[in-house]
Amino acid sequence: MARKQVNRNMTCCLKNFGGREMEIRTQRIELCKGKCEYCGAGGRLEMHHVFGGRMRKKLESLETVVMLCPDCHRGKNSFNVIKRLRIKVSAELIEKYGEDEARRRAGGKLYFEEESPKICEDMHEENEDFDDE
Repeated sequence: MARKQVNRNMTCCLKNFGGREMEIRTQRIELCKGKCEYCGAGGRLEMHHVFGGRMRKKLESLETVVMLCPDCHRGKNSFNVIKRLRIKVSAELIEKYGEDEARRRAGGKLYFEEESPKICEDMHEENEDFDDE
């Protein structure tokens, strides 16, 4: 397994990644400062495509992937973590591009707080301290 130094404090595993995917992964790790974008844990990170499906590789961009620790990505609460991230990223895309372009960039499906109000409320409470850092 190859390891690439992203900066002097962060390394990431770059096994089986093509040129474009490796570039997006490296840029995303730099943006999140080597920490899980959900819980803030350091260490090994895995790239998650927020909008899955058959077109996920075609839609892959810096805005549609997140870096997660293994627990958030595949742990017992990963279903809720991923739901919350879909809502958050959908809102960011809509704010930046408007709903039509955001929907195109997400492969046709956006996720809204109204669909899961309790999940969004919990996410906001859990991440208040993390956002302040």
